[in-house]
Amino acid sequence: MEVVRIKNSEEIHNQMMEERKQCVFQSYGLMKCGSGFRYLLNKRHVPVETFLVKNDIRNYLLVYCRIKGERCYLFGTNEAFDIVDFVYGDITEDELRKSISCFFNYLKQKNVNYFDAKYIPANSKTWAVLESCVGERGEIENVKNVSINLDSQSYESYFSSLGKHARQNIRTANNRINTDQKTVSFEFVDDYASKKNLHRECMRIYIKR
Repeated sequence: MEVVRIKNSEEIHNQMMEERKQCVFQSYGLMKCGSGFRYLLNKRHVPVETFLVKNDIRNYLLVYCRIKGERCYLFGTNEAFDIVDFVYGDITEDELRKSISCFFNYLKQKNVNYFDAKYIPANSKTWAVLESCVGERGEIENVKNVSINLDSQSYESYFSSLGKHARQNIRTANNRINTDQKTVSFEFVDDYASKKNLHRECMRIYIKR
């Protein structure tokens, strides 16, 4: 196996997505849109790099990350993604282990000694492989995802279960919206151009704050 840096990963990415069911946080559209997030790293912008682990027969693993000094941040870790993971197709656990180890060895050769990846699902194949392949490389700590299941309760019962300060914050926000005569709506944005415009507007609002 070898690690190569690539510029256009769309075709490979989409093929892997077709081979194995993956979540929206691993979609190519979100990767491309999210790669424009700059403010979350606080200091100078660190570009997203794309690496492919492959051999002469097939492509195994896509890694989107930011490398800053001795640290490599798996894409999504600093971008507020709910779920963070590598992108790979229908490969075995052993193939995944060899692919991740190959990428770690590549980082080591580049004097990158730390790999940060928060919010990898604890029940995923990736997490099982990371636990087994880290070994003597260093310590590993899982940051658990937090989710709220509203299927079995109404919003009112969920709201009542919140703490006093959380309920007050929500009431205050709703009151300010009403006072300012603002309306709140939910819209699903699917195409890349709309996502890009939405991201630009969110960035403008964030910076203005």
